[in-house]
Amino acid sequence: VLIYRNLGKARAQGMEVTLDVRPARHFRGYLNYSIGRAVDDDTGNQLTNSPDHLLKLGLAAQVTARVSTAAELRYESGRKTVVGTRTKPFLITNLNILTHPFGQTGTLGGTGLLHGFDVALRVTNLFDKKYAYPAGTEHLQTGIEQDGRAFAIRVGYEF
Repeated sequence: VLIYRNLGKARAQGMEVTLDVRPARHFRGYLNYSIGRAVDDDTGNQLTNSPDHLLKLGLAAQVTARVSTAAELRYESGRKTVVGTRTKPFLITNLNILTHPFGQTGTLGGTGLLHGFDVALRVTNLFDKKYAYPAGTEHLQTGIEQDGRAFAIRVGYEF
């Protein structure tokens, strides 16, 4: 039987910086960087499963009146495991495509019952990068491998 109790105290320090750029009406980009360190107050040791660095870079564009796309790169530094080793750092890519095949609500381009429907495709971990997050004490392995490439399709209706 596993029992978890918050017995000690932890301290975290860090900083986050974001740059959001919109150079044109139908184009947007952002860069987000976080640095941090979380430690156990009693021992001064770094906490497990706590990344030192996180970085996100995203670009989005309205390709046509009915299609928009977005891509994101996400980097995470390695994390300390419960046995004192570290997981490997990783960089993954996500991709989104959104289409309004019959026109958007609030525009003059679409009419009828199908006006307002949208279809979205999301691909996470586009290049099928293998990466892991630290496992807990209840696991035999030191890291839990995360999902590879995944596809999601969403159909929505706005009225």
